[in-house]
Parts: sequence; C-alpha cells; structure tokens
Amino acid sequence: MKASLTEFITKRVNRPNEQEIEEILGIFEMRNVAKGTLLKKPDTVCDFLAFVVSGSVRAFVMKETGDEITEYVTLPNNIATDLISVRTGIPNAIAIDCLEDSTLLVAALADYFPLLDSNLTLNIIVR
Repeated sequence: MKASLTEFITKRVNRPNEQEIEEILGIFEMRNVAKGTLLKKPDTVCDFLAFVVSGSVRAFVMKETGDEITEYVTLPNNIATDLISVRTGIPNAIAIDCLEDSTLLVAALADYFPLLDSNLTLNIIVR
C-alpha cells in the first residue's frame, strides 16, 4: 500500500533521499475507512494528513440550513487534509468524510511536524 505513496514522493522530488522516504513512510499508518466516516468534525482542529490509496475523501462545510457545500474532493494518489487548520492550528467549519469505502495512509500531525524540521524531501513535497 505504501508503494503508491512512494511513487507520489518520487514524482514530486528530484532524486529524493531514500532514508528520508523511509522516514516519511514511517509516520503513515494504513486505515480502511467506511463510506460516510467523518475524519474531521466541523469546528475542530485537523490533526492528520491522509494519503488516499483508494476511494475518495471530501472536505465540506455544513450550512445552518443543513445543506452540505463541498469544498473539494480528494481522489487516489493525493493528500487530503484541512490545510488551513493544519497551518494555523485554529478550528474551522470544514469537515472531512469518505465518499466511499476508502483505503488511506494516515499520519498524525504530532509525527509530521517534527519530521518537517529535518526532512528535506518532505519539505519539498509540502511546498
């Protein structure tokens, strides 16, 4: 499953360091997630990055009327997260759920941020 994440990295970084790739892969855990599972509730801080191996993930906002407004959909071989919340550490109205049964590689931000300080390959990916 991590082969698709390795491919994602090598397509974006010219001659990435193999040890740095292994460090990045080491912070991600595979999760099989059912359709409709809420990964991030509205008005919370996002605490993860999710690489979509299969399935699809949606970021959306719930209006007061109950209508859901889709902000974006993340398809396989891309990263799903609430980037604003990740960067600011401030809760916001964005929620994230799975549109179908999905396989995700999930990294906790508690593992991501320390690695960002020392891993050039990861820095290049998130620029």
